[in-house]
Amino acid sequence: MSFIFALILLGCAVLVSIASAIWLLVLAFQRRIWWGLAVLLLPLANVVFTVVAWSSAKRPFFLSLLALPLLAGAWFAVPKDHPFIHAFRQHLGAPGALTADFGQETHETEAAEAPAENPAESASEAVQARLAALQKKEAGLLARKKALPPRDQPAALALSHEIVAYNAELQEALAARQRLVDAGAILIPASTPAAGQIAGLPFTVEKATLKDGILTLRQGHDFFADREVAIFLFLKNGESPVGRKWEIAAGKNLGNPHVHFSWRDAGQSLPKTKILMRDYRLYLEFEPGRNGAVNGRIALAAPGQRESRVSGTFTAQTVAQK
Repeated sequence: MSFIFALILLGCAVLVSIASAIWLLVLAFQRRIWWGLAVLLLPLANVVFTVVAWSSAKRPFFLSLLALPLLAGAWFAVPKDHPFIHAFRQHLGAPGALTADFGQETHETEAAEAPAENPAESASEAVQARLAALQKKEAGLLARKKALPPRDQPAALALSHEIVAYNAELQEALAARQRLVDAGAILIPASTPAAGQIAGLPFTVEKATLKDGILTLRQGHDFFADREVAIFLFLKNGESPVGRKWEIAAGKNLGNPHVHFSWRDAGQSLPKTKILMRDYRLYLEFEPGRNGAVNGRIALAAPGQRESRVSGTFTAQTVAQK
């Protein structure tokens, strides 16, 4: 509702500006035809005419000033975590601000804070420490959100700003970890749960399954996942992935696993899907797990306008192939 109110204020500001400009133009033509042409065609001629013909031009001038509080009201009414603002900030090159919708649960993940010193190991430890610290921060934000009184709008707005800042920090930390993974400067320890983003949206692996040669990592408990990545490994019937390793460089496509990303944008019930058979980077390996499960390590990156990436460890429940 606040976004719609902001659009109404913005529309009113535009109408007021147009009305004052037309009014001033009519007054200029009434005074002299060349004044009218000057105001219509020349930059700053409207300012000169307003000064010269102040007695008549002051009314459209004061009308134009009404647009300023309307624009200010529109700016403050727009939720800063709205997808439109997120897209606008991405267009300007700002860090991605993710959804902080107080009508539904948000699933942000890891991130943290720590300095780095020595090249490979120190950088890796610094990133992991940063992710761990931000994971604690996430738990605190979610607890505050859950306890937030429904009608406490100022507190909701303040918490929303904190979540937006947290998300930007999270994206930066995950991107740093992915850069280290891509460069081979970081090993994925067993204490790093798989996480990242899909189509620019935060992604935490809540469930992993391996069925019919398809590894599925998903977030969400509805029939359609909130975010999901499915990797078609093309295993032979009865073939186990344990002990196998996939290292795929961007550009190669013959024999590559197929990668399916799916996600639901805010307010949508049906997911969108993107299928990649090339133009992605993948490191994936499996180890034996307990009770028929397999443990895996993954580093997947698919750059683009809405980047998708996931890295970390997971435990996948296996289902026998048909």
